[in-house]
Amino acid sequence: KRAIEDIDGCRASTMTLRNGSLLLLAFIVQSTIANSLAIQTARPDFLLIMLVYTALSQGSTAGALFGFLFGLLQDFYGPGTNLGLNALCKTLVGYGVGYGKEGLFKDNIVILVVILSITALFHDGLYFLIYNRHDLAAYSSMLLRDSLPSIVYTVVVGVVLAICAAFRKGTFDARRIFPE
Repeated sequence: KRAIEDIDGCRASTMTLRNGSLLLLAFIVQSTIANSLAIQTARPDFLLIMLVYTALSQGSTAGALFGFLFGLLQDFYGPGTNLGLNALCKTLVGYGVGYGKEGLFKDNIVILVVILSITALFHDGLYFLIYNRHDLAAYSSMLLRDSLPSIVYTVVVGVVLAICAAFRKGTFDARRIFPE
């Protein structure tokens, strides 16, 4: 029994290291080439895609921890006026997605689209609400003008990445994306 617990602990450590590395890679891609991939004002949020992946594969604790760490890193990289805002939004997103992971049927690509859409909308909605200091007119304008095109772009990129990662021998196998 102890050997099985040791193997499970080693597997969890390896998965945590892998997810942390993927999130770091997503942060680097986000901060370097995401602007060049922009279509007008819409940019994909690679960090949010990888955070959703991490939370779905490892749960709420890892989702919240990685969300906080990489959100704070994103805050340090950007302008200092809203320090901690990305950390707050990504922590809540990581925890929420990870908390709901057990009840989700992750083998269906439509579920992934819905999860990414709701997550991106929640993240951007909360971010812009706090950023605009609860000014609903500015909030609505930013959400419609800036956020919705980026959400669509993020979902499309996330689904393409998930399909590329999940194809195995020509069939969709979601266990490759979300190992148990």
